[in-house]
Amino acid sequence: MESMTGFGRAVVTDGGISATVEVRGVNQKTLDLQMKLPPVLFAAEQKLREICRRRVSRGRVELFASYQILSPELVSVIFSEAVVKALHGALKPLASEGVVSRELTPSDILSFSEIFSFSPTDGAKQLLESVVLRAAEEAFDQFSSRRKEEGGRLLPQFVRGTEALIEMARAARGLEQVQRNTVTDNFRKKVSDLVHVADPAKLEQEAVLAAEKVDVSEELTRLISHLEAFSEALREDGEAIGKKLDFLLQEMQREVSTLLAKSALIELTRAGLEMRGVVEQLREQVNNVA
Repeated sequence: MESMTGFGRAVVTDGGISATVEVRGVNQKTLDLQMKLPPVLFAAEQKLREICRRRVSRGRVELFASYQILSPELVSVIFSEAVVKALHGALKPLASEGVVSRELTPSDILSFSEIFSFSPTDGAKQLLESVVLRAAEEAFDQFSSRRKEEGGRLLPQFVRGTEALIEMARAARGLEQVQRNTVTDNFRKKVSDLVHVADPAKLEQEAVLAAEKVDVSEELTRLISHLEAFSEALREDGEAIGKKLDFLLQEMQREVSTLLAKSALIELTRAGLEMRGVVEQLREQVNNVA
């Protein structure tokens, strides 16, 4: 079992390039991948998304990538001579008129970002993509490890909740016949108080039909079946079980709601309310499961 929350960070250095990738995950029912990349890595975005989809099935995942070039031969420097000449031409008459104290100096040139631009060489760009993809794989390894650790802390809560629900459902089964008898007796009394019964056999038939309408054996059977499937899913050594667990809990909630609607016993109603409370707690927790 994996939680949807996690963090991973990796730094890979190779051939004069160092790349850092960070991955963060939070809860969300579907996969929502957000990336923050420097422009030079835009071409690698699709490959990074493929890595994420291969490793993650649910949750909001944020990926941040950055890099450093450590070797000067991997840097391409672009100098805009036209901008320098334009600035010089604009400042020269101002300097001669005394508006500015001097003409353009080298330090002035370095202070204008429009004059110089830096980017990796073509060869460095290819190496950079490779290094970033390796860093992403390592970051997702760490991310998955953290999610499994968090999932391991969630698992005992699901196990305890499931065991408690199974015990409650089996105890409720002991009330099935009491419910049928109570409804039948109440129906007979109600009818006999209203009218003179000319056909006792007909009354008995109607009483049985009334009891069948509030019979909860099917709901409890399905509930226990869902709980057994839930327990089995918890033992699976795989990923992406969150959707399956969520579906089973929805089905459990439906059966418990039907049981409460049919209940004619205070004891059965109390049991149903307790089961509904546990199911709702588990549904809140399953939102954290990948």
